[in-house]
Amino acid sequence: MIRLNDSGIFKLFMLGVGLLGFILATTYNTTAGMIPLVLSALLIILTTFMFLQENVPALSKFLGFINQKGLFSEEKSSAGSPENSRDDKQEYRKLLRLLIWLIAFAVVLGFVTYFVAVPLFLLLFIRFEGSQSWRNAIITSAGMGIFMFVLFDVLLKSTF
Repeated sequence: MIRLNDSGIFKLFMLGVGLLGFILATTYNTTAGMIPLVLSALLIILTTFMFLQENVPALSKFLGFINQKGLFSEEKSSAGSPENSRDDKQEYRKLLRLLIWLIAFAVVLGFVTYFVAVPLFLLLFIRFEGSQSWRNAIITSAGMGIFMFVLFDVLLKSTF
């Protein structure tokens, strides 16, 4: 018997995203499609395990090693309490801020190249949402910029 809740619906959505990514990755050439193929396969496998552990009681004892934390995944112990209501509002505000960041990232991608937009997004996101120091944010975003350049420009010879 399957019991489906908000978390289960989200996991099914992510499973669909993984399947779509896997299907699209098979249309790329062998070199360029390898990374999306592997990542989407991992997404499919992990999301399937998480879905089964949470929504199929008969399998949850076998998949007990899976520990979930975050929005949509924690069980609410005292539904309706003021503390839970406040926590839910804070979680949804975090989610809304994340969506705003992603929309802003997509808008910036329309004006600058990927090699500029991703490190810039990471720098600002890590600094302001992650509450990290400028030093940590700069090191992380510069590292990601270098990694992207080496992977896409040098190794895969792809252009954006």
